[in-house]
Amino acid sequence: MPITFTEEDFKLKTASHNDAMVIEAIIAGWQIGKILVDNGSSADIIFANTFREIKIDPHLLEPAEVPLLGFEGKPVKALGKITLPVSFGNLDNARTECITFDMVDMRYPYFAILG
Repeated sequence: MPITFTEEDFKLKTASHNDAMVIEAIIAGWQIGKILVDNGSSADIIFANTFREIKIDPHLLEPAEVPLLGFEGKPVKALGKITLPVSFGNLDNARTECITFDMVDMRYPYFAILG
């Protein structure tokens, strides 16, 4: 069953908007805010600073062979990829998925991107 979002999930005061959807989720047991949900992206990204903060052993990264496109129109080489459990929702309505993230080392206003 796919994870989907509705207008109600945006929790905005007006129905007309074009704001980005930014959520919180639990990644590898850590509550992470500022996760951009980007329907136009085909990749799930975790940034190197976030990766270091959640203290995952970098030796667990697997090689990433394909460069990512779309960051300011330039290709970006991922430092590696890793599959992590990501939990959405609350105690009454939660779901956990294993998501494979590409890790990139760049400054970005979000801690992760879900494509």
